[in-house]
Amino acid sequence: MELYLHVRGTLKISCAAVSLLICGAFPATARATTPPGKATVKAATVTVYSDMDPTSDVVRTMKKGDSLTVNLEIANSTGDWCSVSLPGQNATLGYVNCGDLQVAMPHVSVAPVLPEPVESSADAGSPASAGNGARRRVQLSVPIPSASAEAALNKLKSEVITEDGVDVSKLDELDAAAQSGSPAAMNQAAVAHDLAGRYDVSQNDTSRAFDQFRAAIALAAKDPQLLRVTLWDIAELHLRLSEYSDALRYLDRARQIDPDSGTTAMLSGWAYYGLDQLSDAIAQWQKSQQVAPNPEVAVLLAKAERDQKVERGFHQGATSHFILHYEGGTMPGLAQQVLGTLDEDFAVIERTLGYTPPEPIAVILYTNREFHDVTRAPSWADGLNDGRIRVPVQGLQQVTPELSRVLKHELTHSFVGQMTENRAPTWLQEGLAQWMEGLRSGGDAQVLVDLYDHKVFPPLSGMEGTWTGMGTRGAALSYAWALATVEAIVSNYQIWGMRRLLSDLTQDQSVAAAVRGALQTNYSDLNAQTAQYLRKAYLQ
Repeated sequence: MELYLHVRGTLKISCAAVSLLICGAFPATARATTPPGKATVKAATVTVYSDMDPTSDVVRTMKKGDSLTVNLEIANSTGDWCSVSLPGQNATLGYVNCGDLQVAMPHVSVAPVLPEPVESSADAGSPASAGNGARRRVQLSVPIPSASAEAALNKLKSEVITEDGVDVSKLDELDAAAQSGSPAAMNQAAVAHDLAGRYDVSQNDTSRAFDQFRAAIALAAKDPQLLRVTLWDIAELHLRLSEYSDALRYLDRARQIDPDSGTTAMLSGWAYYGLDQLSDAIAQWQKSQQVAPNPEVAVLLAKAERDQKVERGFHQGATSHFILHYEGGTMPGLAQQVLGTLDEDFAVIERTLGYTPPEPIAVILYTNREFHDVTRAPSWADGLNDGRIRVPVQGLQQVTPELSRVLKHELTHSFVGQMTENRAPTWLQEGLAQWMEGLRSGGDAQVLVDLYDHKVFPPLSGMEGTWTGMGTRGAALSYAWALATVEAIVSNYQIWGMRRLLSDLTQDQSVAAAVRGALQTNYSDLNAQTAQYLRKAYLQ
């Protein structure tokens, strides 16, 4: 599960704060970008200089209350400087002392990763490990009806999984032997199909994996413990695809075999949480913790309990695509407008990306205080998506343009996360969310091209994972380049190219491989295409 924040506040990029910028490569007046923001003069008068130096030429004098647009902020040896332009103009007017301005920056997003659940040791001995993509795959041991279980498992695995992949002929041979009805032969075939399914999951071939797991379930019907493991495997795959109802069908069968299983409870907690059934999710995670305490599950349990406590008195509304929770103080009219806006956004994003999330998406409207209390989000956050879309609406009586943009941005994260099984790199998630909400790169184009020309732009390969280590200052540059990259992809490859890229992310072993397969290019060329697009679209 990924967590995405909408943030607000003044973002400042300095050589000391941003490791992405090789500041020595720039002359003294070189620029680093943050998203442009509206500003007003708060000092009695402000002098606009031609350079970041009070001894440079005076361009203009502004008085208190005058409006400006801040294109970026830079800290150098002479102080903190804001590059400014006049409202509605792209050309830079000059530089002013940032302390003389009141700046309101627009939204950017950061994407820290929530801890993922891991296997309950009461049910299996092998530790959980990171799998492909953002989610961790639960590693479950497969019981073999043999005195030398490990040796038998390794031998069977070597016969079924070869250098060329799954040996279909070996599976056919084992299936033929299983037709005798021998429990040993049926178990052997079941384990073989389960191993093949796990291999297919590792290769991101979910369709074949489902076929293999279903075959394993049918063959393991006479062995409860083996059946339980195959049910876990197919349920976990449904969870990866956000198919929570389907996952529960298999987990309910596993629970009938062993009502006290910690792994079944842990996976069920994920499914119920995805379905916005907090009480059931909490009950299952509490049970999982009783069987085998786990610090990561403890974090998720505490989070769900905070949600439940705050939302206990909330009202609820719903459409076929959303479950909306809002407190009684929130006007019902606003709640209905939010649902209407989300339904309209859902149709647009669905049509654009060619994908439909399989389950309704939970949306929670908070007062500002409750939002920060329950989400533990920073004070500058004004929207969050951790699988549930969370937005503060204190004082609002209708959907404003700003709230509409936040809702569409966060909803895009839900689509992209589910569509790619949480494998989309952060640059694509954030770039596409900004693009869908209507942001464009015109105001940043010159700065981004300058950075590209000086070879100090943020490399896409370094923007795949979480951006939390950058901080909001360094991340601002990444947001701008991510948006520009998405614009270039849509311009050069049309929306069909974007769809292919999102689809290939679920098939390929790396983002770079998906880029090669879907766009027939590489990161280096994609960066060059982005700079070329910016020049053509905004600077000619």
